[in-house]
Order: sequence, then C-alpha cells, then structure tokens
Amino acid sequence: MAGQLVPADERLHLGFVDCEAGRNWGHACLYVRCGAEEVRVDAGTLPPRLEGTGRRLTVLAVGTQVPPWAIERAPE
Repeated sequence: MAGQLVPADERLHLGFVDCEAGRNWGHACLYVRCGAEEVRVDAGTLPPRLEGTGRRLTVLAVGTQVPPWAIERAPE
C-alpha cells in the first residue's frame, strides 16, 4: 500500500498502527479499514498521506513503549 492511492467504495474509518514506533522512515505498520460490512487489515511501510485532504488522524491509543516524541499531535 505504500505510496498508493486506495479509494474507498464506502464511508469508513481508517486506523493506522505503527508497529515500530520510534524508527525513522519506512518500517512495519498496519492500515485497518473499518467499513459498514467488513474490516480489512493491510500491511504497509509508511503512514497515510493526508496533506491537502482536509482530514486528519486522531490518536485513540498509544502503546506503553512508545516515546512521547513519536506521537503526532494536532496543532493547538
């Protein structure tokens, strides 16, 4: 999925799981797409690109081993 535009056929929630937080650049991650009918999990190597879309990710959970500097926060 890295670098690919993946259109959605329906409204869905996108979960991004960084499997190796703290590492720089490309590394293991998961995309979890939750739609009305199914949940799909795809492996990836880069976070989603949202610039220019008007959308943003919201942090819902952070693992205990993730350093604070690795968490992207919304501008205040």
